[in-house]
Amino acid sequence: MHSKYFLAMALAVLLAQAANAQQQPAFQLDLVYADGTLALKSVFVKPAFVPDRKIQPADGYRLAIYSLSGAVLYEFRFDVPDTLAIPPAEAPVTDQPVPGPIGFSLTVPYFPDAQRIVIFDPNGAQSLAIDVSAFATSCPDGVCQARETSQTCPQDCPPPPSDSCAVLSDGVCDAKCAGDIDCAAVVSDGKGGWDVLPLLAVAIAGLAGLLLFWIKRKQALHNAAADATFIMR
Repeated sequence: MHSKYFLAMALAVLLAQAANAQQQPAFQLDLVYADGTLALKSVFVKPAFVPDRKIQPADGYRLAIYSLSGAVLYEFRFDVPDTLAIPPAEAPVTDQPVPGPIGFSLTVPYFPDAQRIVIFDPNGAQSLAIDVSAFATSCPDGVCQARETSQTCPQDCPPPPSDSCAVLSDGVCDAKCAGDIDCAAVVSDGKGGWDVLPLLAVAIAGLAGLLLFWIKRKQALHNAAADATFIMR
């Protein structure tokens, strides 16, 4: 009777732990270790189980996730799996170095405002820096980030008043701004200004007309001179 009770309690605890260990958005880092250096193979975001990492080595490599503002969002220490436990026949287990490059993965929590992931070697020197700002979804967060504009995130970067001049490279030509970068290839937006192509067409037509007039006048003078010579004879 008591054994069934304890079995039921253990099963309930396991089910509770499984319910709490839900998948969450996480950064998946695929790394390669070779000759004492780390290299990034790929990075992406996917739903995954993130280890709690309550047990960490005292030293070793350190990973830190930094926000867009430079704050540390998450960090932990880890060891590179550079040895394998190989049990020879009828012999105790021994650690043997892994030949060649070592590929391994790290799963770390995803943060919407994460900008970069930095890995430091056991001596504290930066070993690898990974830009993850492309995965950031910090709009709206009340701060107009450098990569945001009034077009991509109007909540954080409100557009300027209609009577002001916005010299911005945001893909929109502000006709009121002579120095707007987006208007560099456009003389006018079609509201009362001049376009380059029509002006060029008018200029070419004018030159062609002048050339034709000059040819006809020269031909007329030549014919008149020929007639005068014939009459004198």
